[in-house]
Amino acid sequence: MPGSDRPVASPFASSSASELALPVVTLPDDTPLSKALASLAESASHAVLVQRQGEIIGILTERSALALGLSGDSSQRRLGEVCQHAVLWADANDNYVDVYERMLSRGMRHAIIRDADGGMAGLLSESAILGRLGIEHFAHLDAIEQIMTPRPTTVAPGTPVLDCAELMRREHIGCVVVPTDSGTPRGILTTRDVTRLMATRSALHTVPVGEVMSQPAIRLEADRPVFEAARMMASHAIRHIIITRSGQLCGIVSEHDIVRCLEHRYVDVLRRVIHRQADELEAHRQIRAQTNVLDQLLSRSEELGLCLVDATDRIGFINAAARTLLGIAPDAPAGHLADALDTLDDADRQPLHALLGGGPGAAPVSLRVGTRQVMLRAQPFATDDRGEVLSHLLILIDESIADEAGELLGFSRHAFGAMALPMMWADEAGELAMSNAAFDQLAGRTDPGQRMNLAQLFDGADTLLPAEATHTLRTRRTLRRRDGQRMLVELFFSRMRFLGKTYLGGFIIDLSQQQAVEQALQDTEQRLTALLDTSPDFIALKDPDGRWQMANPAGLRMYGLAQIEWRGQTNADLAARVEGPMQDIIARCTNTDRLAWSRRESIRYIEEIPHTDAPGTRSLDMIKTPLLGGDGQPTALMVIGRDITERVRAERARRESDAHLHSALAGMDDLMLIASSSGEVLDHYPKPAPRRFQLPDTPLVGAQICALLPPEASTPLQNAHEKLRNGLGVQSFDYATGTNGQTGWFNVRMSRHRHTDGGKGGVTVIIRDITASRRTADQLERLQATVDDRVDERTVELQSALEELEAFSYSLSHDLRAPLRAIDGFGRLLSQNLSGQLNDINRDYLNRIQGAVERMGGLIDDMLDLARLSRKPVERQTVDLSQMARRVLSDLSERDPERVVTWTIESQLRAEADPILLQSVLDNLLGNAWKFTRRTDAAQIKVYAEQRNGRTWIVIEDNGAGFDMAYADKLFKPFQRLHSPREFDGTGVGLATVQRIISRHGGRIEAVGVEHQGATFRFSLAPA
Repeated sequence: MPGSDRPVASPFASSSASELALPVVTLPDDTPLSKALASLAESASHAVLVQRQGEIIGILTERSALALGLSGDSSQRRLGEVCQHAVLWADANDNYVDVYERMLSRGMRHAIIRDADGGMAGLLSESAILGRLGIEHFAHLDAIEQIMTPRPTTVAPGTPVLDCAELMRREHIGCVVVPTDSGTPRGILTTRDVTRLMATRSALHTVPVGEVMSQPAIRLEADRPVFEAARMMASHAIRHIIITRSGQLCGIVSEHDIVRCLEHRYVDVLRRVIHRQADELEAHRQIRAQTNVLDQLLSRSEELGLCLVDATDRIGFINAAARTLLGIAPDAPAGHLADALDTLDDADRQPLHALLGGGPGAAPVSLRVGTRQVMLRAQPFATDDRGEVLSHLLILIDESIADEAGELLGFSRHAFGAMALPMMWADEAGELAMSNAAFDQLAGRTDPGQRMNLAQLFDGADTLLPAEATHTLRTRRTLRRRDGQRMLVELFFSRMRFLGKTYLGGFIIDLSQQQAVEQALQDTEQRLTALLDTSPDFIALKDPDGRWQMANPAGLRMYGLAQIEWRGQTNADLAARVEGPMQDIIARCTNTDRLAWSRRESIRYIEEIPHTDAPGTRSLDMIKTPLLGGDGQPTALMVIGRDITERVRAERARRESDAHLHSALAGMDDLMLIASSSGEVLDHYPKPAPRRFQLPDTPLVGAQICALLPPEASTPLQNAHEKLRNGLGVQSFDYATGTNGQTGWFNVRMSRHRHTDGGKGGVTVIIRDITASRRTADQLERLQATVDDRVDERTVELQSALEELEAFSYSLSHDLRAPLRAIDGFGRLLSQNLSGQLNDINRDYLNRIQGAVERMGGLIDDMLDLARLSRKPVERQTVDLSQMARRVLSDLSERDPERVVTWTIESQLRAEADPILLQSVLDNLLGNAWKFTRRTDAAQIKVYAEQRNGRTWIVIEDNGAGFDMAYADKLFKPFQRLHSPREFDGTGVGLATVQRIISRHGGRIEAVGVEHQGATFRFSLAPA
């Protein structure tokens, strides 16, 4: 910057490289390659550094390791022989964006971070950069399909891993995809997978990719947001995600794709681009100033006074000769022309004002300044679009130096001849009358005496010569050099009359370099405008008086100013033109503007504003940075606001989730220890640790797990640690410890996590008090030891009961039947011997005695059947129920041929059951249906199957007498009848027998009836 050799710090500084650096894995150069590959496979930064005698000599990455797997047997090779020796160093306080730009320019994906003492602070990788970015950096990317690589490289499952590695190396890709025959992704093989395989296996040409690929492949649909892909990579510790569209493979996206896409679009880079543009604009202004006419005049002219005065009378430029003529000290501020000529009397002031206010061709004036008589001539120097003069170039001459007639031309020749800026004058005919050496060199004129005409020099020279043309001329033309070369120049010409002739001439500037600069500036400004227009952030620029000079569309929409004329307005002006809460918010911006100016450094704060596009509010991360000129004076206030609403909501939700988690952990019965990979306890829940876990009465944080657990747990703890290091899953073991004569049992569950040690991971240990359950288990074991004895006792008792039941059955069969047979026999004899002597009443009595004997005999038979069926073992086999039901109904029809009953039986009814027992079920149910339809006209019996609740039910339905559902609970109890014996015969044992048989088959039976409308019985059997 002019006037200052002190570098200006960027007001847009962001995270330093050291904040994102990952731990460094360093190996000696003589390390065997197999060991180096194993370390590389576990490295969080995907690289290892190579060291020789304390110096870093190279780096081994997964991509360089890929080539090693293709070079044949490398088991005997050393790390120093195969590593990549080109490395990139960066200082710890370097901005990570700068470091990443250097990584991209050199085609590298790692940079070594050096601390202030020259030591290694870590390794910067793309994974660390991607993890650093928040959701606001992805706001401009709608979906993954914007950045994914379409048509990913695919291989068949049987392709050897070595061929896949060669394919990845040849095509410079980080993975290959294994699809199914239908086009869906099946698995993926990455450079990290190949590295691990090279470290643990040999002969990769014999290993098919289908055996070792990562599956199931982690995938996302193409219309998902990029932020989701970035977070999925971080959570799964992967660098590639397969992209699908409607389940079909359509692309692949890597962390390099995301970071590379963001590096020129996310907000930190945008801010730096803005800052760079300010530097380029300042550099361009310096170039213009160095080639400006006045700069050359001031530096080259020693005898001709030159002074540039603007419309407000302020002196912009003045050379030493003009200072001498006007009496201004060499080191004094130029100020205003009126101040320099404050000694003039009114007679001199009037012609001076007339000279400055006159048009082109105004006559020079002579003024008495101090002891000198000075002649001033005014030439319009700059005009606006309407032709109004913005500044004048004053030419001052001491009249004592030259004669009245030749003072201007003589001194002009002397002054302009030594100028480095090209100058020429031509007469009315276009012939060159005067030129300096700089012009001759520009035009390629080797002979100063050679005659030249404007028509030979410039395209369109005829428009320059007419006398009626404007007095001053500033235009661009193409200059034709004598060697035929053509170049673009800018003419600063004017007309003047001298000794009766009119001359046209002035200064010429070569625009060839400036044109290139202007084109580059225009391209840069277009890129900047595009970035500003597409940026989701609020970006604005205010002048030192608080007037808005620049704002991007997104920012204007945020504050509801998109439809308002905002340019040149102050905060107070804009607040008066909006309504609601936004009015107060915009008005308060003045307070933070003043704070930034007073501190002369960036201020940062969070501002809540109403959301103009949706309900609720939006949170903005505001940064206000004052920009100062080289003289330390304010030039502009840069205001940038990033919408962090989603981040604030996510952080609030995370805090709430953490609070819930902590509450849950604080109230749990188990003890959770969070430890590092070395076994050091980093945190624990609940706090403090309950005494029931019998741990040492010392702080747990900082202690080693092996020191906390008793000696009884030492060996299983070491075994569990070893299995976790070998990649096995969750480990569990029990241990017992005792104090004060009481033994306590505890269960330990150990698992790995990746939330500590810079991504190296650690161990989660959950200790559970299982003393109560262990005591219960011991009691169960003791009970189990005695259960066999109890079973034997119960078996003996059951056998005794069965024998008593057999004796009872025998008694029923023999002892009870003998009296019944006697009663029945003597009753028949009485009926025969007294047949002529009995009256009707006595004959009825005798018939009743015989009927009771028959019912008693039937009842004994039924009770014997019920007892026999209860003891019979169930022998299941496939039973054709349709055939069995048809046979039962046929027998009933033969025994009662006078009845007409319509019966239908569904075919193919089968069941896995005991055929003898199931025959009894059908005999009873169909017999009841036949019996209870005796008094029904058009009697019908149906047998069919139905499905309910996943089970098959056999249904027997009739339209007979039915029953009252109020007494349905008595149906399946022995000797319970719902009809009188005079209406329907029976003992009331049949349905009890049916219910007993169905229960022994693990089934159920149900009955539904309506009096005089029939009954329906359903039964189902459990599967065999």
